[in-house]
Amino acid sequence: MTFAGLGLMGGLALGLASSLHCLGMCGGIVSSLMLAGGGRRAPGWAGRLARLQGGRVLAYSLLGALCGGLGGAVFGHLAGPVLFLVLRSVAALSLGWVGLTLTGLAPRVPLAERGLALGAAGLRRVQALVPAVLAPVLTGMIWGLMPCGMVYGALAFALVSGSALGGGLVMAGFGLGTLLPVSAAGAGVAWLGQRATGPRMQAALGVVLMGGAAASLWVSPEAVRALCGG
Repeated sequence: MTFAGLGLMGGLALGLASSLHCLGMCGGIVSSLMLAGGGRRAPGWAGRLARLQGGRVLAYSLLGALCGGLGGAVFGHLAGPVLFLVLRSVAALSLGWVGLTLTGLAPRVPLAERGLALGAAGLRRVQALVPAVLAPVLTGMIWGLMPCGMVYGALAFALVSGSALGGGLVMAGFGLGTLLPVSAAGAGVAWLGQRATGPRMQAALGVVLMGGAAASLWVSPEAVRALCGG
């Protein structure tokens, strides 16, 4: 599998790990956005939901491409074994951050929140200028720029993906991993949120993810050299 393919699968795994939190945090958002358009009784509600979700995943992908391009300029010159150690550390950081977010222990990131808010404000200014059929896409992009600890963890992984394309694929995979539960919430499957987003379940999953992040750092230097062929 290519590195880009690994990035897509890694992002997908992070998205799946984040899906319970996304269901709890974004379920209400997507339900409100759907109700504003008439809900499931309105003609074309499924298409509206698809455009909202597509806009959200597009926003994630663009953020990932930006981070991947920046990271490629910083980390692209590193030798294989060193780069692998950096990748392993950042991947563990991403997984650990997702775990901290699930347990409610992740700190805020004011700089990131300010940047995302500026991007969302810019999109709001152009919303009135686009055809009505595209308005849900822009709404979804604004939604994707809302501050979220899960997104920060995935963006850290995108940062070391090696390129803008790699970062975009990481975040596209992340968005796809969260697609099913959030879409179910938008379609009115209320029982899913009630059963899956309890604080105990989210905290337990967060602890498991933090444990996995810590375990991934115990790979020996010899195994790293063997994997990198050096």
